[in-house]
Order: sequence, then C-alpha cells, then structure tokens
Amino acid sequence: MLPFDSISADPADAYLAQGLPEMILNRLSRVSGLSVIARNSSFALATKSIDSREIGRRLNCGYLIGGSVQREADRLRVAVQLVDSAAGTLIWSAHFDRGLHDIFSLEDEIADQLAGALSVRLGELEPKPPPGARSANLEAYLAFLRGRTLLGRFTVAESEAAVPYFERALALDPNFASAYASLYDARMQAAGQRREDLTLARRRYSHLIDRALELDPKLGAAYFARAVWADEPTIAGAPLGNASTAARELDFRQGAALDPSNGRGLGAYAEFLYSILGRPEEGRSVLKHALWVDPMSPSARFTDAEFSLDDSGVKASEQKTLQVLELDPNFVPALQRYGKLRWLIDGKLAEAIQLLEHGIALDPRNSLLLHTAMAVYLDLGDATAARAVVAGMPPSARAVGLLAMHGGDWRRAGLSAYDEEGWISDSDYCEIWQGEALRDYALKTGELSRAIAFIKLKFYLGDAPAEHLDVCNHGAAVYLSQLLAASGQPQQALALRRAAASWNDANEAKYLGGSRRLRAGVLLLDGKPDAALTELAESFRSGNYEYWWYTINYDPLWLPLHGDRRFQAIAADVRRYVDAQRSQLEALRRHGDVPRRGDPAAAHEQGQHSQ
Repeated sequence: MLPFDSISADPADAYLAQGLPEMILNRLSRVSGLSVIARNSSFALATKSIDSREIGRRLNCGYLIGGSVQREADRLRVAVQLVDSAAGTLIWSAHFDRGLHDIFSLEDEIADQLAGALSVRLGELEPKPPPGARSANLEAYLAFLRGRTLLGRFTVAESEAAVPYFERALALDPNFASAYASLYDARMQAAGQRREDLTLARRRYSHLIDRALELDPKLGAAYFARAVWADEPTIAGAPLGNASTAARELDFRQGAALDPSNGRGLGAYAEFLYSILGRPEEGRSVLKHALWVDPMSPSARFTDAEFSLDDSGVKASEQKTLQVLELDPNFVPALQRYGKLRWLIDGKLAEAIQLLEHGIALDPRNSLLLHTAMAVYLDLGDATAARAVVAGMPPSARAVGLLAMHGGDWRRAGLSAYDEEGWISDSDYCEIWQGEALRDYALKTGELSRAIAFIKLKFYLGDAPAEHLDVCNHGAAVYLSQLLAASGQPQQALALRRAAASWNDANEAKYLGGSRRLRAGVLLLDGKPDAALTELAESFRSGNYEYWWYTINYDPLWLPLHGDRRFQAIAADVRRYVDAQRSQLEALRRHGDVPRRGDPAAAHEQGQHSQ
C-alpha cells in the first residue's frame, strides 16, 4: 500500500492522502491469506523517484496499491489502482465519490473490492473479518495516525510528542482501544529512553493497557505493547520468573497472531525469543518475518544487526549497523550504536563524537546517547565537554561515578557504583567502570565481603560465577577473583580467573573490544609482567582506547609498573594517539560538524593535568 496523491486545492487536506491508505492497509492486514507490507516500508519508498517494478523488488511484494484523493468541501473523490509490480501493469482500478462522513464505510468498500480483485489471482481470501480496532470519529482516528508515525522514531522527543495526539484521540473518542494501547506504548517508551524506573512507570500507566484490552480483547497492538514493556530482564543470563515469562511470551504470540503485519511488535518478539528465552533459531525466524513485512524498517534491520553480534561477530554487526544508517541517517539507536562501536572497536574517537552529537541533536534527552558521549569525551581528554554534555540531564550514578573515576576520586566512584539508581536497567551490568570502581573501593576500604556479594548479584554471576560468564560480566569476574584472593580464597580466585580468561580467549574473535587488555591484566595477575606489557601494548594498537586514562593512571593492577620504561612507552604512545584524535575533534568543531561544549581552553588544560 502506497500513500495516495493529494490533489485537493487546500494543502491542509494532504493528511487524507496518508490517512486513508493507512486505514485501508490496516483493514487488509486483517484479511486471512493476505500478507501486507507494513506502512513504514511502503510509505518510505513511495517518496523516492523509482518505478513500480523497483518498489516491488525492494519490498519483495507482488502487488502495489496506489491512488489519489481529492476533497471538495464535504465530498471525497478517490481513485484506486492495483498494479502487478513485476509486470508493471494495471490489473484493477475504481473511482469513488462519497461524503467525508462516510470515510469509514468508504475504507471498508475499497478494502473489500481490493480483496476481491486479488482473489481472482491469489484464490479466495476468506474469511473477510470485520474492521479492526478503530474510532468512528474521523478526527480521533487521524490524531491517532499522526501519533503512531511519531512513535516509530524511537526518540525521547518524538515519543513525548506522540502523547498529545493519543490523548486528543481519546478526548474525542473515550472508547478508542488502539489509542489507549499506543498512549501506554508512548509513555513507556519515553520513560525507558529517559532511563526512568520502568517498574514505577508501568505502575503509573498500566491502566491504559488494561483499558485497551477491556475495550478490544482482540487488539494485537495492545498485546505487543504489554509484552514489550513487561516486568522482565532484557539481558540474557538474568534470572527469569517462569510464570511472568510465560505470560509475556503468550502476549507476544497473541500479538503476532492478531496483528501479523506489526513490524515493530514482531521485532520486539524476535529479541525476546533470542535474548531472553535463549531460543535464537525461533528469534531469527520471527525477525525474518518482521523484515519480510517491513523490509525498509530501520528498527527491524537494527535488530538484525544486534543478532549478528552473536552470530557473526562485532565487525559484522558494525557493518550492518552502518547499513541501517545508510537506510535512515537519522535513526537514533543506530547512531548511538555505530558511534559506540567506532569508539570501542576502531579507536575512532573523534568520528564517534560526531555520530553521537548528531544523535543528541535529534534526541537531546536520550540518556544513552549522553552517557556514551560523556565517556568518549573523557577518552579524548576533554573533561569539560564530558561534564557539559550531561549537565542538562538529571544527576545519574553513571555520570557521577565515571567523572569521579576520571578525576581520581575512587571513593565517590565506588559509592556511585553501589547506588541502586545506577542499576535501573539490566544493561547497566555491561558497564565496565562499575566493576572496576567496586573493586577499587573494596581494596582501599577493606569492605571485601560487601563488594563480593554485590558483584555476584548485579553482574548475574551468582554463587557459581564461572558457570554464568557472558560478554558483559566476564571482566567483572576477573575483578571478583581479585577480591576473592584478597579475602583469603586463593583457590576460588584462581579457578574463576582461569574460567574468565578462557571465556575471553574463546570469544575474542567475535567480540574484540577489550579482550586483549583484559588478557593483559590476567597475565599480570599470573605473575607474567613481560607478557602482560606486550599484550597491553597490542590492546591499544588494536584500537581499543576505552577508559585508557584509568588503565594508565589509576588501575591498581598496573600501578607497580608505572616506573617501568616499557609501561611508560606504552603510555606515551597512547597519549600521542589521543592527541591526534583530539586534533581531529578540533577540526570537526571548526567546521561546525561538532558543537563546542564548555570552555575549550579550560578543557585543554584539564586534559593536560590528567596526563
């Protein structure tokens, strides 16, 4: 389904050219035996100067529906064409002249005639179900459609901007089930992107999703929304509640059955199967269907890039993330991910900032973007910019802790790592600095038992840490082994260190990143300083400069080697590289590609002092 051409005299009526075909699309998507490409993909391609054959090829669809709409006072004149996309030939067309107040019956009439025309070629499309969850109030439905368009952008600003449209739809029609479900989705999505406590947000807004399902127990989008924002971990390895997990899976299944063209919901279902339930083949199968119904969706392709991390390694994931940005240069989740990968994997600190700042310009309250940019600015030696980029957001344990660590304040960093506010999201256990800060605080204060218990809990290591290692916690397992050794448990410490080192070695080719620096630390713990220094040098040369200043200046593991000429040479090489990246950043600033944050002169002075 393509958007219609608007041939009305009044440009303000252009929304009908988007709204009417979407209404027909939603109606056709409920016809058994007919698979309909999602709106995001088909409407996106219609804006490009390509013919019907090329559109059909890119969407992998056999038929295209297009047309035009003209409004004159209270009359609508609509022309609809059904085209064989492979042959480029017209196979059916019709014209309709109706009153504006008859738009919903017009939608049904067009959808039924299209289904009939397709039945001639595809076989009888039965049964033809009644229209789905919609409002009988035209203005309410159009407000709903405008909100849905905003919601699919996955930014704080646009999630929040969608809310008034859904609220207006409900003010006009208090029994509009789909608007309740979408308002819940928008509220939860905005809260999630602001890194608010989702348990509290869910409690605050759950009445919306309950009302949606009360009004329409067969509303697929409502089941998807309830499943997406269910009270479950989002990282594999986290403990799962069997009853709630089963309920969440049931919601996803019902959503997929009732709304099979919901690309966004299918993508979330695929992630749930892949990452939470540990059923990757099923997850890939659902994602394949999501990409089939919504092939131009940046969200579905972004999920595919995430899956490729485990399937094919970080470089493949990086390449697929870049392809998402080629499809949509303003897709914020991909800007954050690609910027992070350029920083962590490739050592392109200045380029990473350019990507992240572009994302921040699009979504200035996205905490994940802001925190990532803060970390990269610190690695560039620009502490002033790091503080400035997070200055406008509410204080966070992550920002306070990392800034304290950069300034050498181990006590404040450690207390921030203990702050429960810093563990709202399950993805927080992927933060390297927290494990280091907890270890340092424990070694300096002697509070070993507290740190051991906390690391086991927050990094999902449990009472058998060697059995629960993954990409996010194997580094923390090494820090835990140091604390176990310090607490008089040398055998347990050695066994855990060996297990973490083995996991690191086995997965290095896939995940790259800090694998070599972690190996260098393990070698040093094993009493092999020569090999450790060689590995440390190679870790930086490979492109991983994440928190280099901590390794070089503060890490207690490396402090005894600060007087070693080889260590000093490594530190000098690292600083030269960072200086070169800083020069690239300044060039980007001069050209206006990256904003200047804070006082650049003071920032340079701060960077010199930290070195």
